[in-house]
Amino acid sequence: MRGANRDGMTVSKLCDEYLIAVDKGLVHGKRGRRKAPLTVASDKGRINGHIKPLLGTMLVKAVTRQDVVKFLEAVQIGKSAKRAKGKRQRGAALTGGAGVAARATGLLGGIFTYAIERGYRDDNPVSRVKKPADQRRTAFLTMDNYRALGAALSAAEREGEYARVVGAIRALALTGCRRGEIVGLTLPEIDLDAHQLRLSNTKEGYSLRPLGQAAADELQRLTEALKRPKDSAALFVGREGKAFSGLQRGWERIAKRAKLEDVTLHTLRHSFATTANTLGCSEPTIAAMLGHSRGTVTSRYVHVVDEALLAAADRVAGAIAHALTGGKPATVTKIGSRRRV
Repeated sequence: MRGANRDGMTVSKLCDEYLIAVDKGLVHGKRGRRKAPLTVASDKGRINGHIKPLLGTMLVKAVTRQDVVKFLEAVQIGKSAKRAKGKRQRGAALTGGAGVAARATGLLGGIFTYAIERGYRDDNPVSRVKKPADQRRTAFLTMDNYRALGAALSAAEREGEYARVVGAIRALALTGCRRGEIVGLTLPEIDLDAHQLRLSNTKEGYSLRPLGQAAADELQRLTEALKRPKDSAALFVGREGKAFSGLQRGWERIAKRAKLEDVTLHTLRHSFATTANTLGCSEPTIAAMLGHSRGTVTSRYVHVVDEALLAAADRVAGAIAHALTGGKPATVTKIGSRRRV
């Protein structure tokens, strides 16, 4: 790019160029891997919902550290959210907040790192800005919550809720997978005979997940019940063969019906881990079931104790399925212990 064009580049144009580079695989995420589709969708939401409205018209070379501080504060108090119009985008939270501001500013820092690499400026104005702590949600579902969720799912299904929404939520609850891993699940990735998911594209790259019997039964039901184009390998497909995009709003309807407050789809993953911990699963076992990367140790662990993982996943999915179907609290034995709890 010529000097004149580089000097006149706005933050908005920089963001557009950055996203093109991401789509081409020229910008990498964690551990040097190509950014996952769900991460890219989040980036686009934060760019269109926060960065462009607040900084888009500024010249890239003119943005200062103080401008970034003002940007962070504006996102935190919801100033950019108030400007958002039309259909809500992933990453463009409506209410602002510390977590939203921290993630948007973190992305802005990555965009300016890209600008440095391309020679658009020499420094990163985000590098010395102190971001607020991103408060991670610690909520999890109790067995009573699971029973309320199961009742809400059954009632919604009877009243015409989309089968894909109900099925995806059940699959998330029973597997502990991330939302994007279930929404993007393909038939070749489901190995019901081996009770495994062979996920080709996750935050950790290729990932092998054990399936409890209840989870395998649900996925088998979905492969048989959900309609999809003959030429599509995706388990969840939206209208006219398009990508399935209605899960978030569907979850909001289900959560409201179940009277679950401050509970997100990601809470289902956290709750799977909490249930596993309650049943006495070890930390490495839980990490392996969730597909967390712990380096070479976990990689070896997944292959060496495959049967143990399947047994653990079966216990956890079974306990959750029991609650989802309205079962009363069962007397369980912690894994590796004879003590009744």
